[in-house]
Amino acid sequence: MDALLSKFSSLERAFEHIDLDLLQSLGCREDTAMATMNRLEEFDADGYLQALKKRKLELISIEDPIYPSSLKNLPDPPIFLYVRGDLKLLDQPCIALVGTRAMSPYGKR
Repeated sequence: MDALLSKFSSLERAFEHIDLDLLQSLGCREDTAMATMNRLEEFDADGYLQALKKRKLELISIEDPIYPSSLKNLPDPPIFLYVRGDLKLLDQPCIALVGTRAMSPYGKR
């Protein structure tokens, strides 16, 4: 993300310039870059936001003023967050669990 912000000054401007060359210069494998470009071509932002609204979710980016400062200070903070509820709770001491839906055999052990 730092590379995008230093080059384009905002995520919105970076999004406007996404292409295969940019993705590959950021270290994406060719198949990942191609899949990303295909998804972007099909992406319907308004439909996506409506679906989030239906599920009572909000999408915020690291550039939003309401983005939790506790997360911004992480070494590799998430660029986007799906939010439901009171974000101010994250200003208090918290415990976070990170997991995966498709656990590997190693993870199960």
